[in-house]
Amino acid sequence: MSDIVLNQILEQIQSLDKHMQSMDKRLDSVDKRMDNMGNKMENMDKQIDDVGRQINSLDKQIGTIDSTFNHFSTTVNTRFDTIEATLERIEKNNHDDVIAMLKTIATKHDRNENEVLAVNRRLHRVEGVIEGLSKQ
Repeated sequence: MSDIVLNQILEQIQSLDKHMQSMDKRLDSVDKRMDNMGNKMENMDKQIDDVGRQINSLDKQIGTIDSTFNHFSTTVNTRFDTIEATLERIEKNNHDDVIAMLKTIATKHDRNENEVLAVNRRLHRVEGVIEGLSKQ
């Protein structure tokens, strides 16, 4: 009986040993998966670091673009101020020029009108003389 019991114990131990070997294989598989997950996590950390560097680069580029836009805006505003001042000066000078031209025209018109009146008076006298001569 002791042989039978010992055989049964031995069979149970062998069965337990097989289960332990199976468990070892499973644990090895779990370890490999964990290693793979660790590698994947390291890769993800590297990718996150890369994304962080890219974001920092984009921030710098946006800062440069913002600075360039502010400079451009200032330049455009300065040019518009210069154009506006030039237009105001031209409008004022044109107004003054138009008034000066109108005064010149009025002066010439008055002079011409006086000359026309003088010529008209002379013509009227000559007509009178001609009429007087033609009646004789």
